Amino acid sequence: MVGVRQFDEDEMIATALDVFWRKGLHDATMQDLAAATGVQRGSLYNAYGDKEAIFLRAFDQYAAQFLDAAGSALAHGDTSARLRSFL
Repeated sequence: MVGVRQFDEDEMIATALDVFWRKGLHDATMQDLAAATGVQRGSLYNAYGDKEAIFLRAFDQYAAQFLDAAGSALAHGDTSARLRSFL
């Protein structure tokens, strides 16, 4: 179907994040992202525009996960326990 994504976006972004961790933004290519995610380059371009847009989506997902984990770690116990849990 035209306009309907045929892939799990959260899974694709998580896999792309792994590629960026290993290769870095500048060394990762759209071909690397396509091979790792199983999504064709054309579909990636169509869905996101370019590599930087995929990186920004991956970074947003990473930041949200980090902040959720930090919030959970800092939510319970006394100050010392919170900091130990966070670190």
